[in-house]
Amino acid sequence: MLTAEGVDLCDVLIAMARFGDRWLAGSAGPPVLYQHRPCGHIAPAAPRCERCGEPIRADTIDVLPGPGASPAVDAGVSPSI
Repeated sequence: MLTAEGVDLCDVLIAMARFGDRWLAGSAGPPVLYQHRPCGHIAPAAPRCERCGEPIRADTIDVLPGPGASPAVDAGVSPSI
């Protein structure tokens, strides 16, 4: 369970992911997608859900592999550092 600070930090992380998706993602697309639990919409990083308009927050999303995810991520394997 995230603290209130952790939930608020999600806004910053989504903004960074949005930048990376726009400028750094390969031709396959973003490596991560977000499923907004209240409405079920799956979308790239954004401050608000494209379907229902509600804020995308850490406590209302599930993070899913996107089209640009590496095969290790698709298989649920943590990349080595």
